Amino acid sequence: MIDDEEFGARVPPPRYNLRLSFSTGLNTGLNTGLNTGLNLAGCWFLNSGIQEVGGVPDGGVARYYRADSQKNLPISTEITGYTVSALVYLHSVTDEAAYLDAATRAARYLCRHAWDQAGSVFPFEPGSDRAYFFDTGIIV
Repeated sequence: MIDDEEFGARVPPPRYNLRLSFSTGLNTGLNTGLNTGLNLAGCWFLNSGIQEVGGVPDGGVARYYRADSQKNLPISTEITGYTVSALVYLHSVTDEAAYLDAATRAARYLCRHAWDQAGSVFPFEPGSDRAYFFDTGIIV
C-alpha cells in the first residue's frame, strides 16, 4: 500500500498486467474494440519504463530512452504533460483504470515535484534553471 497524503488514504501500488504477445497477437487485457494501434500505444506507455514507477519522485516521464546506454534521459515536464493527456484519453475510450492510475501519478509528479514555486513555472527538467512558456502551456 502507498500512503496518499493529499487524500489521506492508502492506495495499492500500480499494477499493470497489460502485455503484448507478438506470437499470439494482442493480449492487453483491455475490454474494448479499439484498434490495435491504440492498444499498442497504451501498452507501451504502461510497460516501457519511460514513466518512473515507485521511485522518488514517482510518475515523471523521461524525455526518451537511449537504447545504446539502456537508460532513460532525465524526466521532462513537457513530455510528462503530453503523457498525462494521452493517458487520460486512453482511459476515456477504454475505461481501463491502469491508464487513469498512470495519468494521476504523472499529474501528481508535476504538481508536487516539478512546479517551481519561486518562479511560478514548470522548469524544462528537474533542477534546470531554464523554463519555456510553451512547455508550461502544454502542462497547464
